[in-house]
Amino acid sequence: MYPWVADLKDLFLPRTCQICGRTLLREEKTLCLHCIAQLPRLPHWKEENPADERLFGRFRYEHGASFCFYRSGNDFARLIQAAKYKGRLWVNYDLGCLAALELQTQGWPYDIDLIVPVPIHWRRLMTRGYNQVIPVGKALSEVWNIPMDTHLLRKSEYTDSQVRHTFEERLGHVNRTFKIKHPEKLEGHHVLLIDDVLTSGATLSACADILSTIPRLRLSFLTLGMTK
Repeated sequence: MYPWVADLKDLFLPRTCQICGRTLLREEKTLCLHCIAQLPRLPHWKEENPADERLFGRFRYEHGASFCFYRSGNDFARLIQAAKYKGRLWVNYDLGCLAALELQTQGWPYDIDLIVPVPIHWRRLMTRGYNQVIPVGKALSEVWNIPMDTHLLRKSEYTDSQVRHTFEERLGHVNRTFKIKHPEKLEGHHVLLIDDVLTSGATLSACADILSTIPRLRLSFLTLGMTK
C-alpha cells in the first residue's frame, strides 16, 4: 500500500491502540509505542525464565519461553482474549512479531527448523472458525524465515474448557488426544511447539508426549502468555 493511501485511510478510518485507544501513528500497528513498552514482559534467559521453570521436568525440551505475563483482567490478557474469542487475529500476529524480534536479541530461534502450532479439535474449529495460535506461528515464520506446518499435529478428541482443573486433571483429560500425521516428516527436526497461553502446561505436555515418539526429534516451546 502506498503511504498516501494509508494516510488517507487513517484520516477517515483512524486506527487506534487496542489498549489505550490513542490514534496510532503510521508506523504503529496494533499498539502504540507507549503501550508496547508497558507490556508485562517475562524474562527469557535460561537462568530466570519462568516458563522454563514451570515446565522443567515435565517433558524433554531444549529451549522454552513465554513472552508476557497473563493475568485475568490485565491489558495483555484482554488482547489475547480479543484474538481468541472475538476473532481479532491480527492482534496475535502483531504480538507474535514483537515476541520474535525481542527473542532474537536473546539467541532465538537457535537452530529450530519447523514451527508447529498446538491444534484445536475440528468441532471447535467449526464453531470458532479459526485457530488463534496460527497467526502467532505465521508471525514467527515470517520474522525468523522458518516454515510452519499446521497439519502434522491434530487434536483427535474434543475436550471442554480446562480452566478450573488441576494440572493432573488437565493432563488426564488431554492425554492421548493428539495424533501425528506423517510422523516421518518430523524425524530429525528441531520443532518449535507454540501456543497462545501457558497455564498448567498440560496441553504442551500432551503434545510433547506424542512428539517424543518420533526418532531424533528435538523440541522447544514458545507461548505468547503465561499465567502466574
